[in-house]
Order: sequence, then structure tokens, then C-alpha cells
Amino acid sequence: MVRNFYIKGNIDGRKTDLTGGSSRRNGGMTLHLTQRNNGSIEKCATIECYVEDDVLKTIIYDKNGNEVLKNITKR
Repeated sequence: MVRNFYIKGNIDGRKTDLTGGSSRRNGGMTLHLTQRNNGSIEKCATIECYVEDDVLKTIIYDKNGNEVLKNITKR
């Protein structure tokens, strides 16, 4: 099965990759990346992947919610 969106990530200390994707035809996903800042945890980026009609959209936002990258493709 070919999925709309799929992620494969290597995380230090894990024996296996972090993998997965949407399983429904209209399925998407949202990823929140955080990192430590002077002892606190803060969001550093958000990745949104979603379907609109027959168009797939992936948008990356910085920690302030500003769009920094957009990728749009047909299904």
C-alpha cells in the first residue's frame, strides 16, 4: 500500500527507526519537534501533512508558527 505521507526517523539510543504513515485515503499527520532551551522544553518546529480534495500538502512551521516550507503534490 502506498500512503499519502510516511515518516522514517532515526533516534539516537533506539534500536529501530521510528516509522509510520497515514492509513486512510484522506489521512494525514502532524509532528511537533521540541528541544531543550536553557533547561526548559520548547517547540522548535511543526510539520503538518494533510489532504485537500486530491492534493497532498506538507507545511513546515517554525516555533513562532511562521510557514518556512510548503510542498504540494497531486495524489
